[in-house]
Amino acid sequence: MKAPNSQSGRIYLIKYNSKATKAIPKEVFDFYKREVSTHIDGSIIYLPKKNNVKSCIVLYGKDENYANLLDFGAYVGHKIDSGNWKIFTYLNNKNLFKFILGWGLGQYNFKNNNILKCIEVPSNINKKYLISMLSGIFYGKELINLPSSDMGPDALEKSFNDFSSYHKATTKIIKGAEIIKGFPLIHAVGKASIEGPRLLELNWGNSLDPAIVLIGKGVCFDTGGLDLKPSQYMRNMKKDMGGAASILSLAHIIIMSKLKVNLKVLIPTVNNDIGPKAMRPGDVFNSRHGITVEIGNTDAEGRLILADT
Repeated sequence: MKAPNSQSGRIYLIKYNSKATKAIPKEVFDFYKREVSTHIDGSIIYLPKKNNVKSCIVLYGKDENYANLLDFGAYVGHKIDSGNWKIFTYLNNKNLFKFILGWGLGQYNFKNNNILKCIEVPSNINKKYLISMLSGIFYGKELINLPSSDMGPDALEKSFNDFSSYHKATTKIIKGAEIIKGFPLIHAVGKASIEGPRLLELNWGNSLDPAIVLIGKGVCFDTGGLDLKPSQYMRNMKKDMGGAASILSLAHIIIMSKLKVNLKVLIPTVNNDIGPKAMRPGDVFNSRHGITVEIGNTDAEGRLILADT
């Protein structure tokens, strides 16, 4: 993605103790050797403009704290000036992919589509796979960051259905009487909520390929139940469906990559709320497997819904 009417600047990624190569112009490398007395990883050194094109040297390869190129790409993408950039480096394709993926991940900003720092993807990088990774992870982040008022069981089911429709996958939504009868622990956790408990199921791929089942915890909000969480621990419980969001991110990448698998995604989806119907400490419930479970603490909702799933 590029901003209109702007020419890409140049990033020269130079490793500690490296020698001159074709990837870095001789005058740039000579400037580095002549002007940079101390190599400090993460430093961005802006060069004088040439033909009105901005350029900079970015240093790496000395400090182990900067050895993770995924994190380093995010760091550089955050620190560098806004605009469009093109990278020149002797990183191999695998490491260059990590750097660019990290840059992309670092551009995420909740519900903000304005990209201020863009990097050109070289032709030797698998752009389709890169986009599938970024779009999958961004989708999961959006789900997690939405407030529970906008991402309860009903909304998560709708997003799940939209996701499945986009990927032409088949789905099954289990709720109501079917949940009460077939998944008693999921029902026990979610029965106090005005948005009923449910199990979301997605199937994609060829039944003859190896089967993979992904299960993600979909607790859209967790009060702790009658064993109520202290307020400081409840503040971020909209994120208790992060397992479900992460699984959907992974499923997106698997499908976009066209892996030869028979994929099943299962997401037990509930609110662990309080009210007259809430499960109580000491209650005993059947499980789908037939083993009875005594509730010692109502804040143990995750293991209950995952057990039935």
